[in-house]
Parts: sequence; structure tokens; C-alpha cells
Amino acid sequence: VRLVRFAKEVGARYVVYSPAKIVQPRSRPLSDTMRAMRQAYEFMAAPQRLLFRGGAWRLPADVANSQIIKPFLNICRREGVPARHCKHNLLGTP
Repeated sequence: VRLVRFAKEVGARYVVYSPAKIVQPRSRPLSDTMRAMRQAYEFMAAPQRLLFRGGAWRLPADVANSQIIKPFLNICRREGVPARHCKHNLLGTP
């Protein structure tokens, strides 16, 4: 909520969002922080499993939508700050 309010205060035209993915380093193990985040994602996704694609773990789409994206978009709507998904932002940026 604070970051969205900050975006509004500074006059940002919109905020860009994307659910986080947990990237597996090529030649190193996951850091303790990323391991804890992966465990949190596994807990959120249960009984489903995380998706591993492109060298990264991701939440299943339905979990990401219900637990991260929709609540974030509701905050943006409530605060009057438009939001763009990162891919749409890349495509729409000149």
C-alpha cells in the first residue's frame, strides 16, 4: 500500500507489476533468502507444485492471480493508480 501511495504522491502515470519468480543461479546454490522465499511460495501453492521453467520457479497462475495480482490490483484501484503488467509495459513503451 505504501509504495502505491508513494507512486500516487510523486505523480507516477502508472505502476508496473509482475509476480516474483525465484531464479536458480547457474553455478551456485540458492541463497538463504531465496530458499526461504521458495518455501513460502511452496506453502502458498499447496497442494499444487511450483512451476519450474526457464531456470526459475513460479507460482501456478491461479495462485499468483488470487494471492498476489488481484490483491495488488485492488490496492491500485482503491488508491486511483493505474497498473500495467510488465510485458504490456514493455510492448507499450516507445
